[in-house]
This record gives sequence, C-alpha cells and structure tokens, in this order.
Amino acid sequence: SANVYDGFVGYLPNPRTRIYLGQYNAPFTMENVTSSRWMDLMERALVVRTLATPYNKADGLLLWGETQNRSFEYQVGVFGGDGMNRMNIDNAFDGMSRFVIRPLATRSDALKRFHLGFGARVGGRDSRFARYNAPSLSTPGGYTFWSSAYNDALNGNARTDVLPAGLQAAAAVEFYLPFERWDVRGEAVYVHENRREVLDADRATTVR
Repeated sequence: SANVYDGFVGYLPNPRTRIYLGQYNAPFTMENVTSSRWMDLMERALVVRTLATPYNKADGLLLWGETQNRSFEYQVGVFGGDGMNRMNIDNAFDGMSRFVIRPLATRSDALKRFHLGFGARVGGRDSRFARYNAPSLSTPGGYTFWSSAYNDALNGNARTDVLPAGLQAAAAVEFYLPFERWDVRGEAVYVHENRREVLDADRATTVR
C-alpha cells in the first residue's frame, strides 16, 4: 500500500525562479504551500484540507518566481487534476495559480513579510472517464462527517457513490500580518465543484 508522497525534480535557472516537475504541495492557499515543518498547529486548517486542496498534493509542472526585493511572488502551473498518485485519465487538466504582494518588502522589521495574496484553480472532469469517488470530508483524527459513498434507500439500499463531474473551480484570498512575537493571518476560500451520483455497480450511468 506504499504510495509516493513528494516526488519531483526542480531546476533553478536563476536565484529568483524555480521550476518543479512531479508531485508536490498544490500551489493553492497560503496554508497548503506552507511546509509542515513551519506550521503553527499540528494539522492544516480544516477548510483547506477538506475543501480547498483535499488531495494536498498535485502532479504537474510549476513555475515559481519572485521579484528581486520579494515584493511580488507568483506560482503558476498545469496539473493532472485527478489527485495524488493517480495519472490523468481524461485529457482534462487543472490550472492553478497563486499571487502574493508584499507592499512593505523594503522594511527591515517583521512587517516586511506582510502580504496580501489571491489564488485560483480551475479544471474539468470528463464523466466518461472520471469514475473515482470525490474526496470525502474528514477531521484530522479520521472522523468522516461527509462521505462520498452511502447506501441509497431510493435504490433498494444499493451502494451509491458521488463522483466529480464537469467544472471544478475554486478561488482564495489570503492575509498575513506578522509582528515580532505573534502573527495575524487568515484565508477565505470559495469552491464550486460539480458532482454526479452513480450506483457502485454501474459507474457509467448517472443516477443524479
């Protein structure tokens, strides 16, 4: 049951530009691109890990760069979109981007890291090929409060699955205000993702 968690190659054409190819943290939301080594809490925020980037990782090609004084940073990439350790199966790809502005970058104190950011991801899932379940929503402790599989009483209690279909899109804004001993940070995420329901025995036919 072993799987690849992080697996990528990187290239630095210059000190301010990075190119990644492989599987790594999806470049969407401040929380998701922050390494687990530098997180303030033990787990990522529930909204980020269940709605914004439920797979955490993405596989694809990413361009990551910043200006000389670090006042502007960008991440733009193209990804398979079907989740961790799952090859693209429908020739539909996801585009992701994240942009950060640091208006106080020239300061010498902690406020030089103050930033405003926004990001987006958009893609599609072809119902003829994407027959895997949508991500379930669960707590870090493993309690699932929304499952993408259930027994449907309207169809003889048959097992029913919820699959991604059509447009998959999200947008986020972020705010980070650092001081010497404490920080203020926050993010807001809007998610619009289409779904369809199928019987587990026949994933080609849409029930709802």
